[in-house]
Amino acid sequence: MKANGKNPDAFIVGEPSSRDYLGTHVKTGRRGSLVGYLEAKGTQGHRAYEELFENPNRALAYAMVILNAKRWKDGSRHFPNTTFETVALRSGDFAASAVIPEQPGQCGTCGLRAGRAKKRCWPICRRYC
Repeated sequence: MKANGKNPDAFIVGEPSSRDYLGTHVKTGRRGSLVGYLEAKGTQGHRAYEELFENPNRALAYAMVILNAKRWKDGSRHFPNTTFETVALRSGDFAASAVIPEQPGQCGTCGLRAGRAKKRCWPICRRYC
């Protein structure tokens, strides 16, 4: 830019939102996000011996269903509602298909649209895992 005689006073830096080419969209950004990791603890064991294991995948799956089903109504005409998305899962070992894991995990993000949503999203995470 300097070589072309353009020396701006300021820059606006942001995440690209345009689908086809630069400059087709200008969007209002969200107010932040909450990234968290849920882990459910259980007792590792072999699938054939139910009395010897406690499958933590059940608790983790239940928490994910609740968080993904939650509908916050905290948006405005400028910002959409808060949402929760599971972005990664970790559980067990595909090479040992009959072994129940001890501690699976999940990474999720809460796209916060209003300041109050953070106070409501994280307690749900803590309650179920």
